Amino acid sequence: MSNKPTCRWWPLAMLGAILAVVVLTWFFDGLKPELRLDMRSLPPGAGHWLGTDTLGRDVWLSILAGSQRSILVSIGAALIGGSIGVGFGSVAAFFGNDRLRFTLRAYLAALLLLVVFVYSIAVLWPTVSSTGHVSVGISILLALIAFVAIFWLLLRRFNLLRSRITFPLDTITQRFIEVISVIPRLYLIVAFAMIIPINMFTLIVLFAVTSWDVMARMVRAEMLKVREMTYIESARIIGLSESKVFFRHALPNAIGPVATQVCFTISGLLIAEATLSFIGVGVSPETVSWGSIIHGYLENLQAWWLAVFPGICIYLTVISLHALGNDLDRMCHSKH
Repeated sequence: MSNKPTCRWWPLAMLGAILAVVVLTWFFDGLKPELRLDMRSLPPGAGHWLGTDTLGRDVWLSILAGSQRSILVSIGAALIGGSIGVGFGSVAAFFGNDRLRFTLRAYLAALLLLVVFVYSIAVLWPTVSSTGHVSVGISILLALIAFVAIFWLLLRRFNLLRSRITFPLDTITQRFIEVISVIPRLYLIVAFAMIIPINMFTLIVLFAVTSWDVMARMVRAEMLKVREMTYIESARIIGLSESKVFFRHALPNAIGPVATQVCFTISGLLIAEATLSFIGVGVSPETVSWGSIIHGYLENLQAWWLAVFPGICIYLTVISLHALGNDLDRMCHSKH
């Protein structure tokens, strides 16, 4: 009898059912709750098996509709943030501080692009979000990128700043990860909510740019081990370029634990999204999410069902993600 670890059935069944609910509520408007001010805060009973909230919406339908926001935000942010973390962590560890050499003009162009990026996030994006002038914002961003491209072409045409220097990528990446790690995610999003309207898209972006550091650390640690393996040196000896060694041999062997960390990240972001919805950040009164349903309990402390049923949904989702993550972790370690 094989002792090879496998994934337990119940986390997969639970998460599959939740994703099926998200898909159904996305396509069927009949599963969305309606406002019924004449039926506010009704306890569970016939016709409303889980009761109604402070706006008269059926709690069962609200939980179904709220799963769409809660799940999509956490999954979207985890996937985007995970991709950023894998990219930063793997490249930094593989190339280290001495394998990348760039010309001074490349440094200058990269610095200008960084300035454009920071300006877009800190100034342009909040302004566009608050005023709604999307076309103007896109035009300004394209103009800035065009300026950097023209500047780069002029430097190349006149062969200026051609000397090469080593780029300490790993050190810079570690310092950047440390800066991101010390920023309290919820405080940052609350601060942004005072400047720009927080919707599902902006929430995904904010969660992604504040959650990639854990993935970057994990992939960097794996890549530091992988790059010392004999098959990596053999690939270099036979003449493969650094990029081919990285993409064909190093990266596939360094991302084994990624799926495990993604599960844990989704569960953490799910709780963070519920917390923000509970305190009323990023949601309008008519927006339904699991956290906003629980918030209704504060308006009527007798309506216990507003806290219990959404809380059970959050608990089951988080514990299923953690169980799946632990199973994937055991499977990953059994291969080694």
